[in-house]
Amino acid sequence: MTNCITRFFSRSSKTAAGLLLIAGTSVAQNFTQMNAGLTPFAHGYSSMADYDADGDLDLVLTGIQSNSLGKATLFQNTNGVYTATGTLLEGLQKGTASWADYDRDGDLDLLLAGLADDYSRKTILYFNDNGLIKPTTVRFPGFANGQAGWFDYDRDGYPDLLISGDTLSLNHFTGLYHNQGDGTFQSVPTSLPNLVSSAMAFADIDNDGDIDLALSGDSGGGDITRLYKNVDGTFVEVNADLEGVSAGSMAFGDIENDGDMDLFVQGVNFINGTSVFWIYRNDGNDEWTKLAVGMPGLYLGGLALADFDLDGWIDFIATGKGTGCGINATVMYRNNGNGGFWQVGYDFPALANSSVSAADYDNDGDADVVLTGINGNGVPSSYLFRNDNGTNQFAQSLVPMQPENLSSEVDGTSITFKWNRPQAMRMTLNPLTYNLRVGTTPGGNEVFSSNTLNNGTPLLPGMGNVQLDTVWTINQLRDGTYYWTVQAVSPGFAASEPAPEEIVDLYTAIGNTPGNEYKLIFNRSDRSILLTSKTDNQPMTIQISNLAGQRLYSSNTLTGNRLVVPSLPPGLYVISCSLPNETVVQKILL
Repeated sequence: MTNCITRFFSRSSKTAAGLLLIAGTSVAQNFTQMNAGLTPFAHGYSSMADYDADGDLDLVLTGIQSNSLGKATLFQNTNGVYTATGTLLEGLQKGTASWADYDRDGDLDLLLAGLADDYSRKTILYFNDNGLIKPTTVRFPGFANGQAGWFDYDRDGYPDLLISGDTLSLNHFTGLYHNQGDGTFQSVPTSLPNLVSSAMAFADIDNDGDIDLALSGDSGGGDITRLYKNVDGTFVEVNADLEGVSAGSMAFGDIENDGDMDLFVQGVNFINGTSVFWIYRNDGNDEWTKLAVGMPGLYLGGLALADFDLDGWIDFIATGKGTGCGINATVMYRNNGNGGFWQVGYDFPALANSSVSAADYDNDGDADVVLTGINGNGVPSSYLFRNDNGTNQFAQSLVPMQPENLSSEVDGTSITFKWNRPQAMRMTLNPLTYNLRVGTTPGGNEVFSSNTLNNGTPLLPGMGNVQLDTVWTINQLRDGTYYWTVQAVSPGFAASEPAPEEIVDLYTAIGNTPGNEYKLIFNRSDRSILLTSKTDNQPMTIQISNLAGQRLYSSNTLTGNRLVVPSLPPGLYVISCSLPNETVVQKILL
């Protein structure tokens, strides 16, 4: 068996485009197996998040234990030591665990799905009540052998939910659920394929400022792997030649630091009975090139991306069951920065029916590894490996600087937020992603949650919530004042401090504003009103009223002249500017 594994892992492979990516073995990267107190799990999922907002990452594990019964445990991280909490979670296997701030109250909520011991399928949403995880009454179709993911598909600021898997004895299903913003969800019709043994991943693949989608799984008519563009909330399939797989894993990451998202796919193609591992390079204009890294294909496992060696390039770790000799494997490959990957010389335990998570559990600046699965003795197991690279004085520091030149634009009920990548970076390429926060209060997350503490410490490991984009629009906003900031996130998940918070006012017109001829500008800093037009110095009368229609102020002036608003109590008011042939009416917030 040892010789078989060696031959399988050291081969070279050509890509579909004829490129050669040689998978040799790099110098050993140091990991230390920790006595973390984790109970054994397999046939499940692992997911890390700072649910109690104390500055370190906690952990939820699901699956079966040695008695083959379903179990889910929330472990609290206290100074790098994990302790099982008394939180009552539904025991589920062959499912998923996913964190998101679905109610936008600034803390992370938990979704669990999978197979119960009575063989029923369940999907349960738990809300976070100041660190106490409690079940909600929200109901979704129960499923197993699949995945769930949160993403704001319609850009209204609320995380929506996509689920896909087996709802009852090979009943193929994929469903999108719109977050209504009041604690409820509404099913949204889509043309997405119904799948079992499915996987999903989310990214803005065309850099147009919204989140797109990749799906793989068994469609009932064969295994598929597909990409879908988000076009104003509708998913349109990309004509890309991707090999169909099921029982796999998917992830997006920028392998070349060229500013677009590439796709990692592993799984099994049941038509020919072989497992595969591919990277699809995003060449723009819906062109994707298949790359191989010379490693075995894996399925019934997991995949995680991170800059493990802190050199600024995305690496990966994969685990699962392979074909060929029927081996199990857990392998890590480092990005050599030249379009290829080299296997890391560290002997992780070979696992199947496995999961993997990458995150900085000990806050030392590098991504550590959590593994669960069936080990070489055929029993469930759980492992925590500390990455010792962060303590290496020669490792490159990739804590980014703050984004720069923040600005915003208001258009009707939408606000577009813009920023520039920090200039003071060591690297000439662009490995950074970005984390946007928008609230109705200073430091708040009420509109778009950054999943961070106020000081910018991430509550979730991974890319920033708007990924590589430096422009992001949020729609369907109400009149009011909005507070926002953004931070940069490195490929190793190190985050900058948030940029200084900006303020933007949104107030929609309620009367006649003909075309772009007139523009009423209210400057909240000096409480001044300016009405501009193509021809200034037109006589007009300005009136200010409350929402009940009571006139509070009136003055005659000329267009193009700035008028300071009198002192009024805070609140929403209506400004009416009467010209000889037009009246411009608009709300302002004081």
